[in-house]
Amino acid sequence: MKDAVWLACCPRNERRIVQREIESREVDARLLWLDGVQALGEVLAALSEPVDGVVVLNDEGMRDELLALLAKVASSQVPCRAVVMVSELDPAWIAQLFHAGAAEVVPVSREEMRRGCADGACMGRDCNREAQTPPLDTTPGLEVPCAPTRLACNATEAVHEPAPRVQDGCSPSYTQDDLADLDEPDEVPLAPCRAEGLRCIGGSQAASPDHAAPEPSGEEISPRVDTSHAEGASERRAPVICAVSGAGGSGATTLIAAMAACSAHAGLRTAVLDLDLMFGNLYELFGVETLHDLGLLANQMGSAPLDEAAIVRSSMRVGPGLTLWGPIATPERAELLGRAVEMLIGVLRRESDVVFVDTSRTWTDAVAGAVAGCDRCLMVCGHAVGAVTALERAVSMVSRLGVPRTRMVCVVNRFGQRACTEEEAMRLEMAAALSAKTRIPDGGSALASLLSFGRIEDAVRAQDAFGRSIHAFTRSLLRELGCSIGADVPDGVQEVSARPRLRLPWKRLGEAS
Repeated sequence: MKDAVWLACCPRNERRIVQREIESREVDARLLWLDGVQALGEVLAALSEPVDGVVVLNDEGMRDELLALLAKVASSQVPCRAVVMVSELDPAWIAQLFHAGAAEVVPVSREEMRRGCADGACMGRDCNREAQTPPLDTTPGLEVPCAPTRLACNATEAVHEPAPRVQDGCSPSYTQDDLADLDEPDEVPLAPCRAEGLRCIGGSQAASPDHAAPEPSGEEISPRVDTSHAEGASERRAPVICAVSGAGGSGATTLIAAMAACSAHAGLRTAVLDLDLMFGNLYELFGVETLHDLGLLANQMGSAPLDEAAIVRSSMRVGPGLTLWGPIATPERAELLGRAVEMLIGVLRRESDVVFVDTSRTWTDAVAGAVAGCDRCLMVCGHAVGAVTALERAVSMVSRLGVPRTRMVCVVNRFGQRACTEEEAMRLEMAAALSAKTRIPDGGSALASLLSFGRIEDAVRAQDAFGRSIHAFTRSLLRELGCSIGADVPDGVQEVSARPRLRLPWKRLGEAS
């Protein structure tokens, strides 16, 4: 497989921050640096083979040239992803960029640019001297020596060097093994794995079945591996999908319930967690009359595995292939379930095919742990007053937990309502600044009536815009996460492109039909 090729246009002293943005998408991408937008357009037109993407760091003096370049990229017969990095959040200018053909607009502050240059100096490279360095030969098959990604400036820094973290969608250059290790934050334990598959820290060789690895000491074992379940455990891990909302009433609970029902219809073993532990009502949307208290797991405080009987007693069997956990019967005990929920998610990742998690507006340790270890984070937003500010704060908080922006999806819910117009939806999407986004149409009074009677499955099967969009979004998301879904559409569901035919009474009364 050939490496990805990206074209980048930015000032020479700000190349490092652009390089980080590209490497957050393609780790082994090959970069071709160009000094101006005009030169970038000429090179793009002269290339015989398509490139994977184009990144331009916006400059105030080249707005017209940038819009012309985006229009040229959008009208090209060869698909190419155009990413524009802006230093100021100007909604009018950002709207022009999207209208011209930009696929993504990434905000970058001037302070972050200066910090990127300072990072380059700390790595032992002078920005001005680097600009005079001749370009490397990128001939295929030629091995180029690589410098370490981080050099300690002194002995103190060498001892106390912090681990690299993904922040604000940008990351330093990692190898494929490093990315696999950074896939989950340090504070969230991974699902148990086989003893022979454990990799020794600091080495590149893994223990084979014929040669058992020596038993490491307690200081060498990674804190992210729960070795109490190492033997006989499954290596597969089901993906976790969390719904986060910065403002109440955005419809995140309804979205999780509908996606879980759609996943169960597709034949997947679906687990649902309602982590609105105090006042959650997800079980009512599925028509469950008696709540099974998740607080039964609150006594699991040690490192011992969860009691299987307690897990079963706290669960609610909603339908074929669909099981629900949460909330708790006594809201004042919500803070005691952090460790228990963490261990429960590890169990569900081994026993199910996909895990859906609904969160609360006020976070607990259980919510923070689930979001930090999720595979996709749905940033659900609506048209309420202050929705833009709440969405920006929610995205910022999830980023600080270690979730990269590439795992976030902006979901504009109830699209099509009188207050949720195209302009409002675009304003929310620009505030989130996420590459992945979708819009869920409003279900209207029919959806509200079905939810009041706990008939979310009937709402998903309905032949309306809400049901079709839920199925299309869920199936697309599950395929991205590697879930095996059959090619057939579930019963009662049509594809989005299939439109019902109208039979109008063209013939007059009395004529034969």
